[in-house]
Amino acid sequence: MAANEAVQAAFRRFDVDQSGSISRDELGNILRGLDSSWTDDSIDDLLAQADASGDGQLQIDEFLKWIFAEDQDVGAAYIGEFTYSISSCSKPEMNGDYVQRPIAFNGRPIFQCFENGLHLIYHKAKKQWGIGKGPTNPPICRLRTERAPHMARANWALWQEGRKAYVRESRMSCGFKRSPEEVEAACEKAPEIIHHVCVEGEALGLFRKQGEIVNERPVYLHDKTGMFLSYDKELQKWKVSKEPNASCKGVHFSELTKAYSPIKAVWKSEGETVLWGTPQPSSCVAIPEGWKDPDFPPDASSIGNMKESRCAAKRGASREIEWVRALTMSKQRTPLYEPVLFGDITPADALQGAVGNCWMIAAFAQMAEFPSYIKEHIFITKEISPDGKYEFRLFDFKAKDWTVVQVDDYLPCFASDRATADVAYADLNDGKMWVALLEKALAKQFGSYARINGGISEVVYAMLTGCDNHFSIGPRVTGDKPIWVITAEDGVPVRGKEERLAAGARIQELRIVGGYQLKFTKVDGEGPDEGVIEYYMAGKPMARRETKFPWCHFVQHVYDKEANKHMKIEDIDDDQAWAKALEAEEKNFLLSACPFDYASDGVVSSHVYSVLALKQVGALRFVCMRNPWGRGEWKGPWHEGGEELKANPDVAEALQVDLDNDGKFWIEWEDYKWRVKNFAATMFPMATRRGRERLGEDVD
Repeated sequence: MAANEAVQAAFRRFDVDQSGSISRDELGNILRGLDSSWTDDSIDDLLAQADASGDGQLQIDEFLKWIFAEDQDVGAAYIGEFTYSISSCSKPEMNGDYVQRPIAFNGRPIFQCFENGLHLIYHKAKKQWGIGKGPTNPPICRLRTERAPHMARANWALWQEGRKAYVRESRMSCGFKRSPEEVEAACEKAPEIIHHVCVEGEALGLFRKQGEIVNERPVYLHDKTGMFLSYDKELQKWKVSKEPNASCKGVHFSELTKAYSPIKAVWKSEGETVLWGTPQPSSCVAIPEGWKDPDFPPDASSIGNMKESRCAAKRGASREIEWVRALTMSKQRTPLYEPVLFGDITPADALQGAVGNCWMIAAFAQMAEFPSYIKEHIFITKEISPDGKYEFRLFDFKAKDWTVVQVDDYLPCFASDRATADVAYADLNDGKMWVALLEKALAKQFGSYARINGGISEVVYAMLTGCDNHFSIGPRVTGDKPIWVITAEDGVPVRGKEERLAAGARIQELRIVGGYQLKFTKVDGEGPDEGVIEYYMAGKPMARRETKFPWCHFVQHVYDKEANKHMKIEDIDDDQAWAKALEAEEKNFLLSACPFDYASDGVVSSHVYSVLALKQVGALRFVCMRNPWGRGEWKGPWHEGGEELKANPDVAEALQVDLDNDGKFWIEWEDYKWRVKNFAATMFPMATRRGRERLGEDVD
């Protein structure tokens, strides 16, 4: 193989993304792979020398010249056709187009502005770019960087004669000046259709490229809102506005960028990085009217009377409702504008909306631990239905048999002028339709969406499995607060008091605030008679509950009322309660829990949670719970990011703790039993291990 052919083969290996040029990151990864001593500065310096055109990337001809260079000033003899545009300097004569000249200085090209006669020159000794009359003259403006001037993170500074100092020019910028042919080619390469989605905040939706070019960049238009997506050269940001010009105020902005396509820029919404997709035109055709269920039509009769729902009142259920196809909403929530029925089913798909059906959504999240059961036993329709007709297999306890339930895919949404539909009830996580459609099927069975306000998860489990045997463990009596004993050797400080509670002191709990703060009255021992302590400090327990929790166990039935008359209640101790809960988890029963009392600790009272796992780590026992809101977590001991997990990394690793506010959290059994106080299981053994399919493990 000829030498230049070998180098071209090397170039292709360096060019990981096959874009036709080697980016700074690609170059850095290669160099550090060869020698870990390469620093960011040394990589930037090498790139600056080899990058004769100054565009921040190595083209094939630059790469070849760099490889075969005979002197240390690599690229000094390389002359391209390249122009920088300097703008927004407070001294107007600095602004203009600086064209690359057939001479070099310090291994970098010299750029000249013919309108003002000034030069843009790199000064290697000072590690800065300067604008001035020539290489030997002090610069009037300077930019401290070893990188190409358009890549610098630093600010320009202008010499102020009166102050005898360089003063920062925060608005001054340096960018490419492309020829009309280059601009047209760059705009031609920009995708025809782009789609903006985000996890939190407002998605911008679908934009189509227009024929006009503004600020050397393409212009996009949103079909529904009529808003334009264009580049604001002065702000150096892409923006969404009513008109594609600098004078029109924007409503959404990218981060600072000089990218020629909006999808190359960084966009954020409420702190979340958003996603852009480039859908195929065939995916973006208008969605026709779908089939409408005559027995559960997309109108007010299917909503019912929401005035009785506190949850609905809090979430704006009085707003006007419009019905939108799930097919449309699914497309709106995926970058490539492709609908999704199941996708990778996970508990995170179950997100409660503006109706009080936490009991139902928590049950869906639990069922999501067994994806194959949802697909094979609940959904009769297993593919996306173009006309929107879906069939489900549910158990009817009145008929004592399985029944087929049909629904259309029209979902209630809050009317708005937003780019994407604002679904009123169960959301479509990542565009997945299965939760919202299953919610609609159950709402139809109950008679309306309003009639699924309030309930217990066991009802859902019975309808989905046909099993009406449910066991519960909970307190024989409620309302009593436990006695605590101080276990810290040096005692524990009492808020606002000089005297400490001594080791061995016994206190009566009045309430716990914020997950850690225990308000008490003293029973006996040394220390203040009342006050507030923290029962965990610096990741260590300061006190423990002395009172035994009054556990009991019983089996009940949702539909078989006659059998409930013969229900037996059995008192059990704490170890027996844990063993029964652990056995239910290991048998893949369907689990839930509903905290009794109010406390400002992140756990919501009278709100049903999924129970996703139980785990013992050493002597510690933990329960993993999930809030069907998809947010809001336990704030007490062993919470995510807390001192307890930092002090015990082995526990954090065993629990696989993450820091996402996704509604899923671990709570230690001692706090669980006094805060949550119950544990329920539908005694239907699922065929696969909980979460096993989701984790990609083999299944039987």
